[in-house]
Amino acid sequence: MAGRKPAGPKDSMIDLIFGAVGLMFGVLLTTFLALRVRALRWVLGVAFSVRAGAALFHRYVSPLPDGVADAVSFENYAWSLAQQGFVAALAQFPGYGNGWGYPWLVSLAYALADRSPLFMQSLSVIAGTLCVLLAYRLAQRIWGQDAALRAAWVTAVFPMLVMYSALTMREAFIILALLFALYQAVIWQESDRLGALLLAFVGFLIAGFMHGAMLVGAVMLLLLLLLNETKRLCAALKRRNVSFIGLGLVMVGLVAVLMLASGSLSIPYIGTLAKGLSVDTWIALAQRQAHGGASYPDWLSPENAAHYLLLLPARIAYFIGAPFPWDIRSFPQLLGLVDGLLYLAVSFLILRNFHAIWHNPAARLVLLICAALVFVYAIGVGNFGTGLRHRAKFIVPALVMAAPWLPHLRWLVLRRVRYVEGNNASGSASA
Repeated sequence: MAGRKPAGPKDSMIDLIFGAVGLMFGVLLTTFLALRVRALRWVLGVAFSVRAGAALFHRYVSPLPDGVADAVSFENYAWSLAQQGFVAALAQFPGYGNGWGYPWLVSLAYALADRSPLFMQSLSVIAGTLCVLLAYRLAQRIWGQDAALRAAWVTAVFPMLVMYSALTMREAFIILALLFALYQAVIWQESDRLGALLLAFVGFLIAGFMHGAMLVGAVMLLLLLLLNETKRLCAALKRRNVSFIGLGLVMVGLVAVLMLASGSLSIPYIGTLAKGLSVDTWIALAQRQAHGGASYPDWLSPENAAHYLLLLPARIAYFIGAPFPWDIRSFPQLLGLVDGLLYLAVSFLILRNFHAIWHNPAARLVLLICAALVFVYAIGVGNFGTGLRHRAKFIVPALVMAAPWLPHLRWLVLRRVRYVEGNNASGSASA
């Protein structure tokens, strides 16, 4: 495969063929899932259709708003590695958690087959559609059927989720891995199944491979595990009925914490655990501002620990809702303004119903893990563009937490379906 030229007009047929294969596989998979989960037959169809349509629009009509920066860089980098051949691309393993895991995987696919951005987009479309299914399953386990359908419908049509599921970017895959990890963590909490706990950590490890800061979720789950099992162990000691499994989990948790404390693991944005516990690390991180028209205002950079604590709520608010009206400097940023309003609306639902969420053990578990992740990303991000991309990672868990209070979107489709079915039934009766 070495020595191939960049994809051009002559290679468009290859791109079209591979892309069509990918999208056809997505159609078959979506149909299979819709038949297996009858309650989602319409929402999965809508989710796949809008994502596939966005991917085709981006590829053949006009680039999507966030499809001309990192999406192009990732794809070009993957192609540059692939041109050296599969073995050479395999040897270029980027390491764990530095953010280049996704384009490296793409390069392996390119080296084995050929360059097809549309095929990679189709994989993102499939991952985005699977996110809808996992959002439904997670919300169903936490809140029940009605809330699960609400979460699934909003996830299916949420604008930023549709866009990032149509590009050659890692976001759809990170969200999918995060939802898988949270779903397995909830199963573990409810049933004490060790297999589910291990799968939860696997999910976080996969997400961390594509962006290392996602490992904060695994660290938070580890701390919650240690706290939960320590409480159980203390209660068992009083009853003189110690569980060897519980004792083993506490020991494993302590060993993992000691390994983190030793500095053998470094997480993007915060570094090692020792650095992460230092206030100076967080101040320096918050002072790292991006330059350009999308940068955060200078007043968000703290000067000392006290200033840092005062600015922390504003920093989190900027990550969730920016750009605000006073930050708009160009027309494209108006899209970010609309997106921010949607995030603020979901955040309002969570805050307004915090009592109900906190007293639901499964929802509380999701809330604590995602709150730790949002905190790290809110401090590590210093501009609107990066914030738009990173906060999309957490909107689906947020929708799941707010699921009982989300609006019903399915009535638009179901009303039309009932109308058509009623007409068909009348026609059959007349015949």
